Amino acid sequence: MVQESSSHVTHMLSIIVDPNKIARYEAWLPEAETINRRHEGFLGMDVIKPRSHIEPEYIILLRFATAEDLEAWHRSEDIDEVRRQASEFVIAKQVAEKSYGLTMMFERPPTSHFYPKPAYYKQVLIATLTVFPIVLVLNVTIAPFLQELPGPLATLISVLAMAPIMTAIMPRVSKLFIGWLYPPPNSKARAL
Repeated sequence: MVQESSSHVTHMLSIIVDPNKIARYEAWLPEAETINRRHEGFLGMDVIKPRSHIEPEYIILLRFATAEDLEAWHRSEDIDEVRRQASEFVIAKQVAEKSYGLTMMFERPPTSHFYPKPAYYKQVLIATLTVFPIVLVLNVTIAPFLQELPGPLATLISVLAMAPIMTAIMPRVSKLFIGWLYPPPNSKARAL
């Protein structure tokens, strides 16, 4: 199930690269990003390199402004060229998924392509349980220093202080609840 959001959409690719072609693949990635930048709504590309070169799995995160921009990218001739070029390096079938809004903040099981995305209400609940204590701590620690600043500036500083904390804490919190967020297929917990 795909959740719509006013935020950007992220397209995730899981690619196993031929271990003998890793250097050439990594040298080619900037070229692929240059081709992607031609598309309206393309916001950027992040590459998560593999932990092991025995089975080198690269995670490619492509961000687009809207779902329509992503769909237009999928239909473009340029993406066909990128796929053709990538086929020289790829030894395993790609696993692709789209994530909207909160989904990309959650730690996924190692075999995440076998698990459906967590229910939206679970994502909201975990995000709320994570954000609430952080906001409380920030209100106690930095709010007194922000009282003399104009409201928008104080809010901006609070948000900027919270962003790195969230990116460090959210994956850890989701890992604590991984069994609830991603119950094994055919599990009774799936129904919750």
